Amino acid sequence: AFVRAAAARNLTVLPILFPGADAAASTTACAKLFIDEGIRVFEIGQEWDNEALLPGRGGDKIADYNQTVYQHLLITLSGMSKGVRAAAAAAGTKVQVGVNNGGWLHYAWFEMLLRDQLDFDFVGYHWYSEMGDLNSAGGQNVWQKLVSFGKPIWMTELDRRGGSSTHAPCRPAHAPTCGMDQATFLDHEIGLLANLSAATDGSPVKA
Repeated sequence: AFVRAAAARNLTVLPILFPGADAAASTTACAKLFIDEGIRVFEIGQEWDNEALLPGRGGDKIADYNQTVYQHLLITLSGMSKGVRAAAAAAGTKVQVGVNNGGWLHYAWFEMLLRDQLDFDFVGYHWYSEMGDLNSAGGQNVWQKLVSFGKPIWMTELDRRGGSSTHAPCRPAHAPTCGMDQATFLDHEIGLLANLSAATDGSPVKA
C-alpha cells in the first residue's frame, strides 16, 4: 500500500532489505513483492560496516575491520544479492542492488566488498553535517575515493545531524557545515555533489 501511494505521487521507494534465517530465500520472497509493484532498485543491509569496525578506528583501512565479523556479513550480503537477482530473473526483469555504509571515512568497507567480488551495482553512502564536505572530510577527499571504485554513487542518506532541531548534536568545531541550519546544509551539499558529479563524468549524482 505504501509503494502504491508513493507511486501515485510520482515518488519511487528505495527498499532497504534485511535477511531472515535464510538470506537468499527470505530476500527473494521479499524482493518479489516489491518487484511486482514496479520497484527495480534495492539496498541490502544497513550500515553493516559499523558492525565490523574495530573500536577507535577510522574505517579507511582494511585493517580497521574485524575480519571474522566481516566474513559473516559478506556471506549474508552475498545471499541477499543472489536473492534479489533470483526474484528479478523469475519476473523477467533487471534490478540494481546497492550496499551502503555509515559514512565518515568508512570507505575501506567497499574496498573489502570489491576485493571479495560481492555482486552489487552501486555504492550507497550516508553523509551528515558533522562529517564536513564529501571532498574535504578531515583532510580527505572521500568523493575521489568513491569514484575510484568504478560504480555509481548514490547518497542514500543526506541531512544535517539533528534535522531541523536547534538542539542538534553537531558541533562547529568538527566541521564548518555543522554551523549550518538544515535547509542551508542540504542546499550546500546537494550543490557540491552536483558539481563534483558533473566534473567527474558529466552525469548527476543520485540523491
